[in-house]
Amino acid sequence: MNHLESAIERSTWTRARDLMGVTSSKLVTPGETGFPDRIFWLPERPLCIEFKQKGKEARPKQKHIHGVLRGLGYEVQIHDNVELALMAIRAALIERGVQCQWQGF
Repeated sequence: MNHLESAIERSTWTRARDLMGVTSSKLVTPGETGFPDRIFWLPERPLCIEFKQKGKEARPKQKHIHGVLRGLGYEVQIHDNVELALMAIRAALIERGVQCQWQGF
């Protein structure tokens, strides 16, 4: 089953909030495309995630914007799977020294 990008995003951010207490924001940039879908507000620096349907890749403009953000020191990831996105958020928390009680799946 090919889940919609929006469903993957919604499930990830609600579960990150409920399971790990992570705050996030939908990134809306009117008139400007290519930015990641959501920012997860983690200590030290946010984690930006672009959500995709299974098997889909970032578009060229997205790849460019992601590269610019990475060049500025931001962490940008692309995920097409809720569980893997949650594991990435958990890993980023641990990397930043935050205790994370949620152990994953």
